[in-house]
Amino acid sequence: MLFRLVPKSLGLLNIQSLSFTVSYRDSSSTEPVPSVRGKLMLSVQGPRLNNTMAEKNSVVYGQDKRLLVDVQPPMPKIKVCISTIT
Repeated sequence: MLFRLVPKSLGLLNIQSLSFTVSYRDSSSTEPVPSVRGKLMLSVQGPRLNNTMAEKNSVVYGQDKRLLVDVQPPMPKIKVCISTIT
């Protein structure tokens, strides 16, 4: 299974769904391959807020940022070699 995400611009990327195609490939057959397409909507509930008395008395959730990706430009790699520590 392979998932690939290719952003086309820099900035914040909010992942909202996952579209996929499931198929079976038989290398010895040349017949058309049956496949099933699907889409899974993703929504994640944030952490329960419980700091103030109002939040404790009601059910309040914070913002979830697990599916929020900050796309940055490519950066150079840094290689560090330490030969002697004194």
